Amino acid sequence: MVTNEFVNSKPAQLTMLQNLLRLAQPKAELPSVVLNNFEKLLTESATQKTLAEPATQSWLKQVAQEIRQATPQGKEQDAANIKQLMSAPSLPLSAVQIISPPATQGMLSGLVTLLQVSLASRLLRNQPSQAERLAQILPSIFSEPTKGELPANPAKALQEFSQLEQRSQLIREISRLLADHQSNKLANSEKLLQGQETYYYNLPSLLGDKFNNIELLVKREEQHKEDKAQNASTPKTWQLTMKLSVGELGELLTKAKLRPDEVEIDFYASNDSVKHQVMNFMPLLKKRLASLGIEVAKSQCQLGKIPDTLADRPYHIFQTQA
Repeated sequence: MVTNEFVNSKPAQLTMLQNLLRLAQPKAELPSVVLNNFEKLLTESATQKTLAEPATQSWLKQVAQEIRQATPQGKEQDAANIKQLMSAPSLPLSAVQIISPPATQGMLSGLVTLLQVSLASRLLRNQPSQAERLAQILPSIFSEPTKGELPANPAKALQEFSQLEQRSQLIREISRLLADHQSNKLANSEKLLQGQETYYYNLPSLLGDKFNNIELLVKREEQHKEDKAQNASTPKTWQLTMKLSVGELGELLTKAKLRPDEVEIDFYASNDSVKHQVMNFMPLLKKRLASLGIEVAKSQCQLGKIPDTLADRPYHIFQTQA
């Protein structure tokens, strides 16, 4: 039983979060790695002649397309997709969600649907007597857009999917991606309890035909003790650091200081090709920010060394021993 003293005890909460992090981080994998595995599995499976059910092939293609569309690709609607990923709870799955259709469309809902079908196929493999019951439940798993393309023989479709799942260990891949999401959320909660205004998240992105990662680190700029009393009413200055892959060109690191009505931006490119691209798009970025009422007080781009990651990994010893 969790007592009120435990809930209100910050040291106890920190201990719990750190224990959860030690469990989640060894299981986590970069979103790009897992999503590229999903892409390969779903596209190859959807074209295999061993799938007798045309509707099964169509459904796999649709799930792959749904995950792609919900992944940031440099489009205007990416803001909503990023907000959905970053605002999702640290434990996005419950017993009720596993047996219910996803409430919204998007990458996480596509993964939940895959997990539901994977579990149903495993149940059918282990308990063939449940075939009729699963055939009745299967239509409720799919979201509205897919209900018109359900397999004519659900039991046979689940058997085919079970074979695919066995070869690809789909549930393991899903758990690795969700563990990465969970570890990001838990690490942010831990820092918040420690009084650090810091937020880190590893976002998947789709540039071209390959999934990559966008690392985002947001934190409040620290002030010296003597400045705090004088500038108590001064608006907060936030530091935004972003690391991303620019397709096949290379990598880019962006450091920005955000204030209520202005921003300072420093770009660090991994090579001259990336630097030239940044310089070409700089006027467009300034124009876009100006339309939002944000003035670019300073901006520059130079060559620089890009770090391997922006994440703080204090539990790497536990990952090695896991």
